[in-house]
Amino acid sequence: MNEEIPKVFYFYLHSMIKKRELNLAEEMSVKDFYSRMFQWRVPTCLKPLILKEMILLGLVKEIDSKKVELCPSCFNINDLRELYQKLGIY
Repeated sequence: MNEEIPKVFYFYLHSMIKKRELNLAEEMSVKDFYSRMFQWRVPTCLKPLILKEMILLGLVKEIDSKKVELCPSCFNINDLRELYQKLGIY
């Protein structure tokens, strides 16, 4: 099966990190980005991998080695019908 799998967890994690960003700036330090994953108990060894995958997905843009920018996403936890259909749930 070579279908593209929707990266639901990445979109959800991105939306939660973005939601927790209280000021309007979309930029944050990598250290702050990692610390926001703490509440989901993401192991420290996985954080750089998750960040890199989010960069590859276009959810995060690397500004430099110490700063990232959260990019806009069309993920809406209140309307998941399209994702349910893509995954064949209904």
